[in-house]
Amino acid sequence: MRNARFVALTLSLVAVCGLSVPAMASADYDSAVLADSPLAFYHLNEASGLVAADSSGNGPATDGLYAIGGVSYGVAGPFPSTGSASAVSLTSGTVDSEVLAGAHTASFWVKPSQRLAQSLLQHGDPAGDGWAIGIAPNNAPRGGKRKLFFQSHGVSVNSKISLASGVWSMVSVSWDAASVSFHLNGGANSKTINTPASWVVPGPAANPALKLGPGAGAGGTSFAEVAIFAAVLTKAQLTAHYAATLLPTVLSPPVLSPLSGVHAGDTLTLTPATYSTATTSSLEWQRCDATGGCTPIAGETGTTYTLATADVDYSVQVEETGTNANGSISGISDATDPVLALLPPVTPPVTPPVTSPTAPTTCLGPLRLAPARRRSVRLGTVRVTLTLNALKRRATLRAKRGTIRSVTFKWDGRRVKPARNKPRTLIIRKAWIKPGKHTLKAIVKPRHGTRRTIKMRLTVTRC
Repeated sequence: MRNARFVALTLSLVAVCGLSVPAMASADYDSAVLADSPLAFYHLNEASGLVAADSSGNGPATDGLYAIGGVSYGVAGPFPSTGSASAVSLTSGTVDSEVLAGAHTASFWVKPSQRLAQSLLQHGDPAGDGWAIGIAPNNAPRGGKRKLFFQSHGVSVNSKISLASGVWSMVSVSWDAASVSFHLNGGANSKTINTPASWVVPGPAANPALKLGPGAGAGGTSFAEVAIFAAVLTKAQLTAHYAATLLPTVLSPPVLSPLSGVHAGDTLTLTPATYSTATTSSLEWQRCDATGGCTPIAGETGTTYTLATADVDYSVQVEETGTNANGSISGISDATDPVLALLPPVTPPVTPPVTSPTAPTTCLGPLRLAPARRRSVRLGTVRVTLTLNALKRRATLRAKRGTIRSVTFKWDGRRVKPARNKPRTLIIRKAWIKPGKHTLKAIVKPRHGTRRTIKMRLTVTRC
């Protein structure tokens, strides 16, 4: 806070409370951050008191204030081996300051106790010309539920990046008129999102208040090494900041497959993360409910997992932790769609032999599907179409990419499994094809809105 009264208040608090200037977090990390001229830089490693010291070197310093309550000092920091040994945890408390200039990059270390919806860092009013970074609520659109988001002028940009709970992560966000870039742990997981047509770049905030927290959930949210920059920092610059911690550097995040159309009994496979230096890693498979709450699956630490009945209606993901001599860092794979129930076994029909010597011989050919007209419904402005290739016995649902979350097929009222490598295609088995009339249904769950059913009536003939 730049005005003279706040500086005087700060000096008074230091004199009264006998506070000493906190030690630097890490000389290498400090140098990497300070080389990019931050507007403000808070280590948040104070042992007590109300002042959160600004270490940016700008004058006068924009020191912040801790709330009187709801703040826990001296919690374990994100990289103690190379300097950041302590941090603060916020439950109902906040850290409040003022940054008068406009920002285009924010970078901080955060450890949420639970992955619950919350604002992590806010400058001014995000409904106006300010901005905010946080974890999105359950009703966030386009796969943004419980993911990192950036907001300004009331418009949210969702990253689809999950933030691990109970472990430290470095979150960096840069923005300009064209895009918003999210970087986790120095770029181990990065997403650049083109801004929507209605986007307005945050300006020098009319309200300059800078706020951290409050945290959400039992135990709150811990913060350390918060830096605000006027420039749009590149991924290379942010990677250099992270590399100064000497923590494991992730070259590629963990990847789980398949993610859609999975049933109990199917096997999931994880491709583990890769690292730039000698690093040991451990895996934890997690089962997540509709609210985003995740619990470990007991005894599962390998690279494959066969879905169980207990997984039905839950999503499954993997959290991988890499460890070296300086500490640990964690990353989360993308989660599967909600797991579907186990498909019932299909009993092939018994076709009685033709014994009558007078039976016609011209209609004893193989059973075949009659062609069917394609069927369509509209999901908002998008058309979804069910087509049948009678010759290849394939029914395929077609829709604009990104509009459909999942599809379930039913043959004569019984749920049947789509093709593994093409989750929108049903291969119609010969065992199902009995002479007569049949009904094929596709139950479509869109990304937005309510599910719809497309019904197609089919005829099976023998000649």
